[in-house]
Amino acid sequence: MNTLIHADIFFFVTTVAVAVIAVLFIIAFVYVFKILANLRHITDRAKVEGDLIMDEVRRMRESMRFHRFGIGTIVRFIRRTVGRYY
Repeated sequence: MNTLIHADIFFFVTTVAVAVIAVLFIIAFVYVFKILANLRHITDRAKVEGDLIMDEVRRMRESMRFHRFGIGTIVRFIRRTVGRYY
């Protein structure tokens, strides 16, 4: 009889422990999915910004070819690029 009570206590404690661990895993998975969503947003944003920079470089190269490379072209490029972020 004493063994049966010990077994019941063991299974009760085990059930509570498994439930607590399951809740902790669910919370951890929610945070992981939020982090992955933010990471995807950041990488999408970096891709868009990289495309914009590449367009600016392409326009600067075309302008340099057309105007035979002037210092003003570089200054305009820097002003436009910095101007987007301020």
